[in-house]
Amino acid sequence: MAEAVKLTVFSVIMPAFNAEEFIARAIVSVQKQSFTDWELIIINDGSTDGTLDIVNRYKTEDSRIQVIDQLNKKQGAARNAGIKAAKGKWIAFLDADDEWLPRKLAYQYQTIQENKDCTVIATSGYTRFSHEPVNVYYYSSLSPGSFEGRKMYTLEMFNNHIPILSVVVERAIMEKVGLFDESLDVQGCEDHDYWLRLASAGAVFLYSDERTFIYHIHAGNVSNQYEKQGYSSANVRLKNFQRNLLTQQQIADFGHEIEKIIDFLRLKRMYKQADILTHKLQQLGVKSNRPKYSFSQLTKTAKKTTKQIALQLLKVFLFPLKRRLTGYKIRVATEYHKWLHHSNMSIQGAVNISAQAKIEFLDKRARLNTYGMQIDDFTYLNLTTENSELITGSSFTVKKFCNFNILGKVYIGSNVLFNNYCTLNCFEMIEIGDNSWFGESVKIYDHNHRYKDKNIPFTAQGYTTGKIKIGNNVWVGSNTVILQNVTIGDNCVIGANNIIYRSVPPNTVIKSGQVQTY
Repeated sequence: MAEAVKLTVFSVIMPAFNAEEFIARAIVSVQKQSFTDWELIIINDGSTDGTLDIVNRYKTEDSRIQVIDQLNKKQGAARNAGIKAAKGKWIAFLDADDEWLPRKLAYQYQTIQENKDCTVIATSGYTRFSHEPVNVYYYSSLSPGSFEGRKMYTLEMFNNHIPILSVVVERAIMEKVGLFDESLDVQGCEDHDYWLRLASAGAVFLYSDERTFIYHIHAGNVSNQYEKQGYSSANVRLKNFQRNLLTQQQIADFGHEIEKIIDFLRLKRMYKQADILTHKLQQLGVKSNRPKYSFSQLTKTAKKTTKQIALQLLKVFLFPLKRRLTGYKIRVATEYHKWLHHSNMSIQGAVNISAQAKIEFLDKRARLNTYGMQIDDFTYLNLTTENSELITGSSFTVKKFCNFNILGKVYIGSNVLFNNYCTLNCFEMIEIGDNSWFGESVKIYDHNHRYKDKNIPFTAQGYTTGKIKIGNNVWVGSNTVILQNVTIGDNCVIGANNIIYRSVPPNTVIKSGQVQTY
């Protein structure tokens, strides 16, 4: 990185490949920054759609924007091209499909002034799923505060805690560390590799829970390519492994983590990649803390481990064929989910999970406890925070195309049914009693946007939350919306197309806005 003649405060690097659908939103979010001393460098990485035309139009209108047009070289090389052209004292990154909130750079500039020793400033933000018009909190297990290099190195060896769109990095430390790795082995995880290299070089990281960005999740995200991401993540960690920076227990845990990725790749029939990682792990001389069993030990405990061995056989032989075994789709899918999420799920009773359904956990402390449930086609249960908890009684049924976004705690009784297209969004707590049924397209929200400060976009003001409690023997008609801080008593009937924003006493019928008791 050559010394610039005139330095701005922030250089914003934005790689773009076939981003015509999103990039205008990203550019405008930079232009709307309340802190105005920035330059935006957009790298058109060989786009074949209208991306270049869009960015050239913005370049013509705003002198702070410059465009680099190059052949497709992937994100690492695109970011490097932007860094080489940058004139800023601090470097920031924003992908073309994401966006910043207006105070992002102003907040980080203030933080820089107050924390002169910090060289990497990271923040929290929001996540928005393409099928949901609601921002949810971006999940991070980091606590606010500063982290010296070795501490951050230890944290990053087990998980990438820092979203690249959140950071600003001091130019001086980047000149010491160098550019992003452009090799294929780390593709998609170049940022994780860079944080580890910064940490090893002694960078001081500061993390704040101030929410400054919206990370958009859609079908095209690289982060949705789980097998490729797993392989790249393992390569990054193996590449940056430094025995002297880890304890013996951490080294053993590290080995265990890499072996889990290797097992996952073998399950996906990515044998070449699994063998490469195995060889690299052996070269480092890392021994896992995973339990090892001899053949004699296995035969001695065969009676006790029949179920575990059966699940392993399913994993190796049946799961890859589950789509062909149409007569056993539900059974195989159910056993697959139970095997995949065994550390998060406690099941007592009959469970049937469709092969087209999805249950997702991102934190080992999230819980799903059930005494019996049925999850139908194309339904999604999202339990992706450490506070996520779903507890159900028996005969809990969720029909097709439902979406349960459980970031808080949901308690559901027995014989409860959600018909097709229902949505449940829980940030804090939702309780539902026994024998309650919900018609098609019922929506339940225990949170709402703050919006009263007119000087701040409502998307940046966070949420209010309020517990929802629904009693026993409640029937809720189709297209009804139930909002936060609502209690619905026992034996209530809520007619179709109602918005329930006040509590409803027991034994009440609500029909077309009319309330009566029975």
